[in-house]
Amino acid sequence: MEQAIHSRVKPIQLKGEHHSNIFCLAFNSGNTKVFSGGNDEQVILHDVESSETLDVFAHEDAVYGLSVSPVNDNIFASSSDDGRVLIWDIRESPHGEPFCLANYPSAFHSVMFNPVEPRLLATANSKEGVGLWDIRKPQSSLLRYGGNLSLQSAMSVRFNSNGTQLLALRRRLPPVLYDIHSRLPVFQFDNQGYFNSCTMKSCCFAGDRDQYILSGSDDFNLYMWRIPADPEAGGIGRVVNGAFMVLKGHRSIVNQVRFNPHTYMICSSGVEKIIKIWSPYKQPGCTGDLDGRIEDDSRCLYTHEEYSSLVLNSGSGLSHDYTFTAWCNSHLRKAGTQIENIEEDFRDGLKLMLLLEVISGERLAKPERGKMRVHKISNVNKALDFIASKGVKLVSIGAEEIVDGNAKMTLGMIWTIILRFAIQDISVEETSAKEGLLLWCQRKTAPYKNVNIQNFHISWKDGLGFCALIHRHRPELIDYGKLRKDDPLTNLNTAFDVAEKYLDIPKMLDAEDIVGTARPDEKAIMTYVSSFYHAFSGAQKAETAANRICKVLAVNQENEQLMEDYEKLASDLLEWIRRTIPWLENRAPENTMQAMQQKLEDFRDYRRLHKPPKVQEKCQLEINFNTLQTKLRLSNRPAFMPSEGRMVSDINNAWGCLEQAEKGYEEWLLNEIRRLERLDHLAEKFRQKASIHEAWTDGKEAMLQQKDYETATLSEIKALLKKHEAFESDLAAHQDRVEQIAAIAQELNELDYYDSPSVNARCQKICDQWDNLGALTQKRREALERTEKLLETIDQLYLEYAKRAAPFNNWMEGAMEDLQDTFIVHTIEEIQKPKKCKSCPPLKREGSAFDGRRRPWPLVNALCLDTLTTLGVIEGGKEAMLQQKDYETATLSEIKALLKKHEAFESDLAAHQDRVEQIAAIAQELK
Repeated sequence: MEQAIHSRVKPIQLKGEHHSNIFCLAFNSGNTKVFSGGNDEQVILHDVESSETLDVFAHEDAVYGLSVSPVNDNIFASSSDDGRVLIWDIRESPHGEPFCLANYPSAFHSVMFNPVEPRLLATANSKEGVGLWDIRKPQSSLLRYGGNLSLQSAMSVRFNSNGTQLLALRRRLPPVLYDIHSRLPVFQFDNQGYFNSCTMKSCCFAGDRDQYILSGSDDFNLYMWRIPADPEAGGIGRVVNGAFMVLKGHRSIVNQVRFNPHTYMICSSGVEKIIKIWSPYKQPGCTGDLDGRIEDDSRCLYTHEEYSSLVLNSGSGLSHDYTFTAWCNSHLRKAGTQIENIEEDFRDGLKLMLLLEVISGERLAKPERGKMRVHKISNVNKALDFIASKGVKLVSIGAEEIVDGNAKMTLGMIWTIILRFAIQDISVEETSAKEGLLLWCQRKTAPYKNVNIQNFHISWKDGLGFCALIHRHRPELIDYGKLRKDDPLTNLNTAFDVAEKYLDIPKMLDAEDIVGTARPDEKAIMTYVSSFYHAFSGAQKAETAANRICKVLAVNQENEQLMEDYEKLASDLLEWIRRTIPWLENRAPENTMQAMQQKLEDFRDYRRLHKPPKVQEKCQLEINFNTLQTKLRLSNRPAFMPSEGRMVSDINNAWGCLEQAEKGYEEWLLNEIRRLERLDHLAEKFRQKASIHEAWTDGKEAMLQQKDYETATLSEIKALLKKHEAFESDLAAHQDRVEQIAAIAQELNELDYYDSPSVNARCQKICDQWDNLGALTQKRREALERTEKLLETIDQLYLEYAKRAAPFNNWMEGAMEDLQDTFIVHTIEEIQKPKKCKSCPPLKREGSAFDGRRRPWPLVNALCLDTLTTLGVIEGGKEAMLQQKDYETATLSEIKALLKKHEAFESDLAAHQDRVEQIAAIAQELK
């Protein structure tokens, strides 16, 4: 800025060029990039250092406002004439679909990010006024400001540096200040002379604490107000009357204003296409002051009143009567009348009032029908009062001059009417009246060769400008390619004839007068061109209306299509839910894990493949419903009511039932799989235990049924008993396994195992076999014990026999010895007297066979002989028998049998003690 102000450096021209007016600019935080938007329906992103174009973001209509996010230079917002506020990310493709924050039927003129809370944005809409938006809640504003007057035409909105207040400009209303949390104004600012009606303007805060506000005005001045510190200031309506400062110096309407907080400078610009810099400090090489005294007087601009004065004081005004008459007749013929002489036919005021009613579309006061002068003056005064009520000041024009037929006054009055009703309301982009009409002509004729409209006089002399205007709007009426610049009369007459014949624009100019005049009359040209503007703007309005109707019809068709799509989508979704819920509620169990795994896989496929598209359909259904309701609300149409049972709530309820059934089905599947896993585990466990048990019992019945004990000795019997006891212990140990097998079979039955019959049959077989084993075991034990007892009895008898046989054997041996001994007798009686054997025990008499007289000596002797023989044989193997080590390999029972046998041998040995002693005694006697 310092270089621009003091060094007068040449501005840098960026390479990216718009095709029409530029309406808005925005810089990023580092001032390295600049965004520009305008009437050519695009935003261009420029690089400041290289001047290159970085990107272009196409819009559907003119762009009026831009704002860059204060926290992210890649994000910017745009507001446009199509009624949308869009959020763009320059990192993404410019051809992609941006985020739509707002979509209204009316244009958005301004948008700004909150400098502290960037998720909030403020907007100014041409019909909906000022609004506050949250990016997280698009399509619906958080707050609409203005109190009871929220439906206002707003053109500019700005946050203060803290983001706590909003400053807004509204058409035909003073600037207004809002707290962002309240829709009611904090203050309104006004001053005598301030007016905002003609052009699009901006506003801004100023000062180191944002304690001032700035706004341009239609009266060519820049106004500054101080924001009161007292929130109750301003009185009724909180209107701050009286500006803190009025900056004068512009020569036309002031539109744009900005405050630089670093240099405390103000920049302003307007219709005159000059930027003015205002500083609180005197700047070297600069001129001007607060009173607007400037040295540049190269051109003068006039107000409406000054134009009227010029007409009254200019002798050339009388030359306008032809044009003005034609212009008046173009309107009066709509009422079925016309004028011939402009200064005479308006004298009674009747046609003047009728003209005003036709061009304004309003009813004036009832005219006086009398012929007297007072009646005419009254009618003319009514017409002049009506003109004054439209904001037009009539300088030096009175009813008496019109009644008296004063040509200057009459022409001045007609020119004032033309300016007010035909030219003033012309508004093109940010210009109005004459400059707006000139800009409209420039825009319409820009594509045409040899046409350069710079004014309302010499630029029209060759007639190509008129032909270009007609061709631009009705190309079928004129063959523009055949026109020549060097034939102005043909061009002018062609344009005038075509306009009168096809466009209903009366011929207000004479071709010869225009060609033959060095400088054609500006007012006549303006009047005639304004007729083109209204004719084409009317057609354009009709076309716009038709387009709007088409758009409305298209919107209605789109809404109807959305309704049909909603109904179909809702019906299909509900039908799918209706078919799916019974499948999810089917709890028929499967017998195998494989079948249940297949069901689980089907359920996963449902979750992974079938349900997600339906979730998207449901979301799209809700989006379509909300979008449709929003469109209907914005179009003032009644809300859409789906058919019965297809409301969003019905779909949500059905979806809730689906979710509940799905949850229950999933839980059932998992429980069933766990149950089948448990069953498979139990069945496998049953099979393993049963197989082990069956392998163990294999051959046991045959073993228990053996009768090996019948031929066994006592020691073998005892060994078999020990072995049987071991088997019984093993059998008892297997009792738990049998019980476990039975318990598993019982559990499989309780869990409804599909192969329960085979399990039960096997279990029953095992139990029956077990019972049989128990019975056989008991039976074998009894047999073994009985055999053992029998053999023990026999063994005991044998021992008793051995014990009893030893003394008898000794006696027998003695008897044998006695029988073998040689008797020495001295008498026959000794021979006849039987000698008692010392070895024979006394015999008891147990019957008549054994008495003292009859003794069985022969038998005794035989027995003794046999015993001796036996003892001799036995004695021959005693030492070998005692030296045997058969006990080393004997079992416990065999050891016990050997001990008993040894005891018998010891008894026998003791019985032979006497014999040894006798042998020793005989040997001694023999010596």
